[in-house]
Amino acid sequence: MNPWHSIALNPQAIESIYGNVPNLDSVEIVRIGLVRDGPNASIQFLLDALPERVPLKWGKIQQVSITLDLMGVRSLLLNGWATHLPGRLTLRKLPDSSLCFEFHSPNKIEAVICCDFVRIASITGV
Repeated sequence: MNPWHSIALNPQAIESIYGNVPNLDSVEIVRIGLVRDGPNASIQFLLDALPERVPLKWGKIQQVSITLDLMGVRSLLLNGWATHLPGRLTLRKLPDSSLCFEFHSPNKIEAVICCDFVRIASITGV
């Protein structure tokens, strides 16, 4: 199975700071946004795994915030919401070449967004 970032239009955004790109087994969702144009969506999450090459401009950080832009959204399922959303984020490529991001939380919250393309929109230290 390919690493999750390899299907992005710009995998080098992650590769440039992480030697070994971490999995997304333990993330915290901060935001899911929807835009009718496209239609597009975005997922922002926090990752505890710190990069090997922390950019100097970040200073001292405790987590990494990553935002993914999901372009050409085909379907969306959101079941539940809360102020604290820890869980597992997975990605799978479907036979028709579309991509599905799935988030599952221990507190029974789930989100599934299927799209045509994904772009790593931002990576920042927090």
